[in-house]
Amino acid sequence: MKKIVFVFVLLSVVFTSAHAENLLLSISTDIGHADGVTLVNGRYGGDGFGVSLGLFTNTGAIGKDSQTLCTSLAPLSPRTYHEPENKPSPPLTTCRRWEETDAPDMLAGIDYRFRSGHWTYGPGGVWIDHTNRINGTKLNFNLSLGYDLSDRFSLTFRHMSHFAAGIEKDRANAGWNFLGLAVKL
Repeated sequence: MKKIVFVFVLLSVVFTSAHAENLLLSISTDIGHADGVTLVNGRYGGDGFGVSLGLFTNTGAIGKDSQTLCTSLAPLSPRTYHEPENKPSPPLTTCRRWEETDAPDMLAGIDYRFRSGHWTYGPGGVWIDHTNRINGTKLNFNLSLGYDLSDRFSLTFRHMSHFAAGIEKDRANAGWNFLGLAVKL
């Protein structure tokens, strides 16, 4: 709870200038893989390019986990040569275990937000300070969608993952799915 109060106070003090209309504060909860994890996020930038900073709270739902990742070394076609009899054959599958790190504490990101009527949406990138069974890499893509309820309030949905887009395919990629409420200051 102290983190939430700190973020709101800090962002309120920093951005209560002429640029306050470009500040969006949101609180959201994960609805996919870690029920109860809360993200408190501040975004500066209005429509178009923006930067964000967020803090994770209630991260006990993530817990510690270990995973075993396996890769098959089986040949795609039959061998056309013979191994020497005294040389052992390589295993057909190799596995490695890794322990996830602690739950994340914060994120920082950059994105581009489009507007169409009451809807906002856009892509971006986000850095999350720890990896775990939900985000296997620190660098992730970000997709956001929002619906304006009024001039100041909106519903928001945000998905963050690395989309297995060649970053590290052997890493966890469940992704974060946050649903929440945002307020324009």
